Amino acid sequence: MPLYLTFGLFFLYPLWVSPNLSEQSDLVTSWRVFTFPLAAGLVTLTLIPAVRCGSSFVRKNGTPWEWPWYPWPVFVFLALGVCLRSYVLTLSFQAAHGLETSFSPYYLAPFFFAVLVLLSEIGFVEHSRRLQRFVLTFAPALLILSVPVGTGKPFESFLGSVVEHVGSPFWIALLGLGGFYGYLWTRGVKEAEFACMAALLLAIHVGPRTVDFDSVTVSQWWPLVVIGTIQAIRTAVLKSSLRFVIAGSSLIAAISCLTQDGWFTSHHGAIPLHLVAVLLLCTGFLFTDRFALFVRRLCPLAIVLPAMIMAIAGNRFGVSELLRVVYVAVISGIAFGCWLATRERLWQLAMIVNAASIAIAMSIWLHTGVQHVIPPRALAALVGGILCFVIAALISALKAGFGKQLRRWFDDAWRPLPPRFEEDRSS
Repeated sequence: MPLYLTFGLFFLYPLWVSPNLSEQSDLVTSWRVFTFPLAAGLVTLTLIPAVRCGSSFVRKNGTPWEWPWYPWPVFVFLALGVCLRSYVLTLSFQAAHGLETSFSPYYLAPFFFAVLVLLSEIGFVEHSRRLQRFVLTFAPALLILSVPVGTGKPFESFLGSVVEHVGSPFWIALLGLGGFYGYLWTRGVKEAEFACMAALLLAIHVGPRTVDFDSVTVSQWWPLVVIGTIQAIRTAVLKSSLRFVIAGSSLIAAISCLTQDGWFTSHHGAIPLHLVAVLLLCTGFLFTDRFALFVRRLCPLAIVLPAMIMAIAGNRFGVSELLRVVYVAVISGIAFGCWLATRERLWQLAMIVNAASIAIAMSIWLHTGVQHVIPPRALAALVGGILCFVIAALISALKAGFGKQLRRWFDDAWRPLPPRFEEDRSS
């Protein structure tokens, strides 16, 4: 039946396209020519029932050829005929000058999408991992095929009509590719999950009007919501800390895209950045896998960075001296609370560095408050005396063995945890 449907499409479709048999504009004719590969793709999908019968269905076919040499070569040549027919229809029925037509390779994207679906179904039925990986690897070629390439007035005019009424060919192909990867993932192809996520990431900057790099859209929120939702479900199933971070970060980024130039992203995106920091901090305490252990060791080192930046250069972010002191004090309190909960050496080191940040922030605050009261020379002498005292205290601490103690702190902090770490944490 698919063979006869293809033959019927070849011979009967031009009758529907021809403007000589019905009064229609050139634009309508162009749209009917454009839908020919789509119709061929739908006919191709009628081969799925035959594919699901398996190769054993044509084992005794009365010919010297075995599957796949029978019957697939016939449909390979018919596929080449579909490609050629799509171009010839534009030459035959569109009003154009010379060889200038509206044809572009993106015409063929629906047909080759159907071919990919058919090949994936063959891979599943025949349990061919090689064919499944082949489909997974070459599916992105559909995006390359969907890039509008052409010149001339007929091409530009019809492309504008397609973008206006349907959407960019590249955008449609990207959505179809993401759905196809999701289908492969549900059928057991694990690698398709990463491909699906990559397609969604690309969809952040590809919209219905995107036809080239100059028409790339602003960040869209819905792909990030889809990624966050999928990874949140996978987190609940697999108990993966990495997926937990991806899910939370994606949802935070989605809110940022949705509220661009709003209060959520004001002050150089301080709120989203701090939410991500809280997310990472929670990850180290909620999970016990390797990534969570890495995050748990990284957090004490990372928490001192914003405190130091705020203490030294907070004025560049429009933060007053008093708020800088409060901010650094809050960060120090968080570090102290984490140390009480874990008793890890790195949190002690973070507390020491944050104490230095508090000293810097308070010094700047006090300097701002007293610079109009104390003469500059007296203030310089006071600061110099304090610095000399701090240096002398450090020298005394080093003589008392503080350097060795600090080295032991580092060794203890990076020493591998015992094998029963996960059992202890889970209990």
